[in-house]
Amino acid sequence: MADIKLNANPEKKHTITFSIQDAPGAFSLAKAFATYDIADKTCLPPADNFQGVQMAKSAFTLPLELVKSAGDSYVATVAEDAIADSDLYGQGICHWKLTSAHIRLSASGRSEDTSYVAALPSGDAAEARTLTLYYLKSSYPSLGSKSPPDHGIEDVALLNPAVPAAGWFTITVSSTELTP
Repeated sequence: MADIKLNANPEKKHTITFSIQDAPGAFSLAKAFATYDIADKTCLPPADNFQGVQMAKSAFTLPLELVKSAGDSYVATVAEDAIADSDLYGQGICHWKLTSAHIRLSASGRSEDTSYVAALPSGDAAEARTLTLYYLKSSYPSLGSKSPPDHGIEDVALLNPAVPAAGWFTITVSSTELTP
């Protein structure tokens, strides 16, 4: 098993703000995460199983400290360089790349609650970018049984025209670079 280490002094940091508008109720569960992948897979060991599937760990999810701010907004700090580059498998240095920063919200945290996920892909998290995602209010707090996470709809043209504008709520994710 590879020994993945965090960078003791990350330098490339961003503030990620998750702003909720017109939510149909409160969210008692709010968690944020950053996902990282190894940028160049040549540092991984050769696949050594019958199917030829790479079994070495090449992705890592790091929980982020999430702070509730004004109104229905949450703020987290994410570092592009949070994971230390190292020779994990004896095949050369593995370089980690931030792939996304995301939040998961639910009414109570119960398994039957709808889980709302808003993610900012790495290119957007590393730049000053804003992304707004639309979610059906009618799925709050639950659809009645365990349902897959709702990742929202970014393209307004894809919204169901049978649902009036008041039937949607939004989560806007924005990123700003922190200067050292």
